[in-house]
Amino acid sequence: MRDLVGFSKLGEERIPAYMDFLARLKAHLAEGLEPPMINTWGDAIVAVMPRAVDLADYALRLKEAVPKLSAAEHGFAQPLNVRISLHAGPVFEGVDPF
Repeated sequence: MRDLVGFSKLGEERIPAYMDFLARLKAHLAEGLEPPMINTWGDAIVAVMPRAVDLADYALRLKEAVPKLSAAEHGFAQPLNVRISLHAGPVFEGVDPF
């Protein structure tokens, strides 16, 4: 996955609304196949799935959901959007030694 367009324009006072948005987004996306590994760092969403087609479907559902769930009625002046990039290939699990 990639990043949320518009995140950098949110002021610090909007971070609680952003966290609420992430919770609503996760609940919305849980209605389908969920990634066995998913994490966020600021505006980045990183998800791993065993099959590329499942991740592509998840990415499309994410792209559709983000503008809807971040609309003005949910606390944002302008809806967020999402930039998506996908990678297909081996994934290795490990603990960051740092």
